[in-house]
Amino acid sequence: MSEKDIDRGLKAVARVRSAREKAARQKLQIVNAELRRRQDYLDHLNGQLADAPVAINGTVDDLHAAHAHIDFIRTGIGYAAGEVQLGRELVEIARTEWEGHNQELSAVEHLLAKRAERRRKERDRRDARDLDDIASQRWLRSTSAELVAIEGGAL
Repeated sequence: MSEKDIDRGLKAVARVRSAREKAARQKLQIVNAELRRRQDYLDHLNGQLADAPVAINGTVDDLHAAHAHIDFIRTGIGYAAGEVQLGRELVEIARTEWEGHNQELSAVEHLLAKRAERRRKERDRRDARDLDDIASQRWLRSTSAELVAIEGGAL
């Protein structure tokens, strides 16, 4: 089996995990943006309530209209606060989901790296053994040639 094929299955798992992690990250970004939008709207309503006139010089109808306006803003604030809380919960769910996918991806990438390192070390050991064999053969040849020369000269 070629070195390319060794981790083919695990690399396929890594691609799937990567796609899931990316989708979960994008979902988290979208949910965070939506939470910011909801929080901005709540802040806007709180600003309107703070700017609402407290005392009105005018008719009773003007006073009723001002109170109705303030009640409308308060109702909107209650609804917006609930939406912000829901947004926070959705962000937490999305963050938990992304963290899970991110950990799964990291585990697969770590396993791939460990396997590649193990293969590299094995290759280095094999190369060292081969070089040692070559050096041994060269030494034997040179020693044999010296012995032949010595024996040939002694005859």
